[in-house]
Amino acid sequence: MNGDAVRDFYRRYLACCNDRRFADLAEFVDPEVRINGTDQGFDRYVAGLRAMVEPFPDYRWEVRHLLVDGDRMSAHFTDTGVHTPTGRTIDTQEFAVYRIADGKIVEVWGAWVMAGSSVLTQLPGA
Repeated sequence: MNGDAVRDFYRRYLACCNDRRFADLAEFVDPEVRINGTDQGFDRYVAGLRAMVEPFPDYRWEVRHLLVDGDRMSAHFTDTGVHTPTGRTIDTQEFAVYRIADGKIVEVWGAWVMAGSSVLTQLPGA
């Protein structure tokens, strides 16, 4: 896939996630997908997404930046949602790198960062 095709692929993938059409992700995600260097497989991949949105029925991933380099794609997004049990709103930054092969996501490396958090805020007296 060329860069434009990868961008379109990812936007369709993200729309699927935001619409909670997780069963349809088989179109985008390899059955043997690896996450952060660990074999997960499609079912565990989807289970992780379901677990994330379950307490946040309006949870959304919104792409801020998307970079494509060959078979790799890097995404920076904002994640938002209202936590049903508490009514508290979350707003986080997420960064992920994907590897695409044969038209599917085969590897994902990701980090999720709470807004306002940093190394310094985690150190007492900093």
